[in-house]
Amino acid sequence: MLLPNLGKLLFRLMRDPRVPRRRKIVMGIAVLYPLVPMDLIPDSIPVLGQLDDVLVLAFGIKYLLDGAPAEVIARHWDGTDDALDVVAALVEWGADMVPGPVRRLAGR
Repeated sequence: MLLPNLGKLLFRLMRDPRVPRRRKIVMGIAVLYPLVPMDLIPDSIPVLGQLDDVLVLAFGIKYLLDGAPAEVIARHWDGTDDALDVVAALVEWGADMVPGPVRRLAGR
């Protein structure tokens, strides 16, 4: 049930006016990144080719969640608090693997 709840949360946050527009734009880019044929690591390289897609997506989710007020996230989250903590920990772990220059570029 984690993924459906996460999907609903992200969709709702993208539509919520209390979430900064820049955060939504970065999240949109992160969602589109796996669909673009040019990658940082080509998909033809097993495992690593798909890993960059996952890490960029994790970074986008973390960036969006970090920019949304806690009460907005709580209002839009349908799952348990423990499940939200798991989501936050997973995306933080993935986002921390994104190179620093990319994180700094998005943070400007």
